[in-house]
Amino acid sequence: MQISNYKYISTREVAAMLNVTETTVKRWAERQLINCSKTIGGHRKFELKEVRDFAQKNSIPISGMTAPPLSQHQKEKLGYAIYSSNFKTISEIFFEEALQGDREGLLDLMIYLHKNQIQFSVIVDEIIRPAMVEIGIKWERGELGVNQEHTASESVKLAVARFAAQMFNQKKKNLKVICACVESEQHDLGIQFLFHELVRCGYEVTYMGANTPFESLKDEIASSKPNIVFLSATSPNISQRKIKSEIESLSRECKKLKSRLILGGIYIEKLNNKNLISTETAFSITEAVKIIRKQKGKL
Repeated sequence: MQISNYKYISTREVAAMLNVTETTVKRWAERQLINCSKTIGGHRKFELKEVRDFAQKNSIPISGMTAPPLSQHQKEKLGYAIYSSNFKTISEIFFEEALQGDREGLLDLMIYLHKNQIQFSVIVDEIIRPAMVEIGIKWERGELGVNQEHTASESVKLAVARFAAQMFNQKKKNLKVICACVESEQHDLGIQFLFHELVRCGYEVTYMGANTPFESLKDEIASSKPNIVFLSATSPNISQRKIKSEIESLSRECKKLKSRLILGGIYIEKLNNKNLISTETAFSITEAVKIIRKQKGKL
């Protein structure tokens, strides 16, 4: 069964989620014990949050949804991994699906995980990121061709973009953010994921993408006066001297405008471990979101 979009689920999915019959769900809806709305065709649709709240209020365990289209072996692994919060196993399944370049399959898998109460930030940090790192390692070893690596990466990008769009929060938050990669950095997967999470949460985000010239970034900071600037560097081929010099310059510009500069990415992490930078860092979506929430509390 094709899983419906993030925000609303069908009577059948509610029944599967709460391990009851569809008749029971319809009876709850008729008695207004659980809120629902109807499509033009007369089919009931339930908001996922309402279903979760109803289950919690009535001490009904959530057993999940119909699994996405996977092999029987993968379904069994996935079911147990979700039950035991074994994100490593889920990441291995995601890796297998990414290599197939199946955007629809990846989207269904992410929706399924989220409906089983795994947050977007956890899906990215604990499931997608390790899978993409493994793809990169296999490409470096020559175990994957450039075509396979590109197909997997682009499929994941597109699937995540669609997934995040389905979870969009209409409530706007009064906080401005810039997301960018440093000059000469072509790998923008991580900063894209952060962008999607922040937009999903309702923040005002300017996305400048890969290989952002430092001078252009300074111009944008001066123009938009953001609360926070997230800057990513992943490639080890970037000049260490140049990046340190430019980060120091950006940091001074941000301080003048009372903006915060937050650095992330594998290359930044290596510099940070060597104590070569003193700027604030965030090496996961979860860390970045925590920074955002603390900043919001200060406004």
